[in-house]
Amino acid sequence: MPEAEEKKLDNPYHKDHFGRDEETDSYTCSQGQRLTFRGIKERQDRPQMRVYRGSARLCRACPAFGECTKDKRQGRALEVGLYEDELKRHRALMATGEAKAIYERRKELVEPVFGILKELHGIRRFLLRGLLNVDPEWVLVATAFNLRTLWRIWKGWSAER
Repeated sequence: MPEAEEKKLDNPYHKDHFGRDEETDSYTCSQGQRLTFRGIKERQDRPQMRVYRGSARLCRACPAFGECTKDKRQGRALEVGLYEDELKRHRALMATGEAKAIYERRKELVEPVFGILKELHGIRRFLLRGLLNVDPEWVLVATAFNLRTLWRIWKGWSAER
């Protein structure tokens, strides 16, 4: 997958640039301030996030105040997902030349298939729910796509004779 936050990652105050201390369960910003664990934030539309906060007093006095945070009352906060480590490893992997080359090939090979399925076959969502039901539905869709592809090849082959 391409990086969804590519532009945000260039910001020197993005949460990926904060140092993590496993022992104290805290983060450290580039100015040396510690952000400690404050609790878990739960929302209906998003997964659980661990919230880390710095001191409002220290944030207001920081030379990076205004760029790093504008929250005068509570200071800088980081919301860290349950899979943050996996996300960082994925970002590092996708930054390699090999991964970029694979992704370029994917755009040429796989993505057109999904476009054809959506536009020509009208497959925008599965009709059934649950993996046991969706699996045979997907096999049927893939079979229809493959038969369409074979028909086009056979049609071209017979025209050459």
